[in-house]
Amino acid sequence: MIAARKVALLHVAKTKLALSDEAYRDELQRHGGRSSARELDEHGFEAVLQRFRQLGFETNRRREGYGERLSMATDGQLALIRSLWSDVSGGLPEARLNVWLQHFGVSALRFATKDKAIKVIAGLRAWQARRAADARPH
Repeated sequence: MIAARKVALLHVAKTKLALSDEAYRDELQRHGGRSSARELDEHGFEAVLQRFRQLGFETNRRREGYGERLSMATDGQLALIRSLWSDVSGGLPEARLNVWLQHFGVSALRFATKDKAIKVIAGLRAWQARRAADARPH
């Protein structure tokens, strides 16, 4: 069974898509394998939600990024920093990244400017190159 908030999301989708009860239950059965949203498992929920998105449903959920922020790091830069950090740190959490960022005068990743992000990326790539060089047999 899925969480109540996920059931509620499917009901919102039903309303926004103007589906009749019959059409809604048909979609649940066809894509989720159940005729009731409360009976869906996680896989069924994802399949039904994907179908509703194909039909035009859009959630109001906040996006991963921070939106367009002038002079601030772009979503692409932030994603690259997180990816490089994960690689060089062995998967340490973002809180540890924020501590490391203080070497660049940045208190947290979300406050990184475009210019600082370029320097952070260069630092992480240099760290990655050193680790690769250390791993090679001499």
